[in-house]
Amino acid sequence: MEPITVFHTLNVAQADMICAHLQSAGFEARLVNDYANVNLPMATQVMGGVLIQVPNDKAEEARAFIADLEKQP
Repeated sequence: MEPITVFHTLNVAQADMICAHLQSAGFEARLVNDYANVNLPMATQVMGGVLIQVPNDKAEEARAFIADLEKQP
């Protein structure tokens, strides 16, 4: 399946947390551009942020899952 971006942020910790939640819920989620912050902290902004991708057939379900996560206090 072709991966599709379901979330992006400039905050590596936020992306890591959301990706971990997706993975624990059974999604095949992966981070893209997360390494850039380690080598050059400002590179994350230049590269468009840290992306979370899932297979395209699970994109809508993953977006709904993320929206539910963001509603939690």
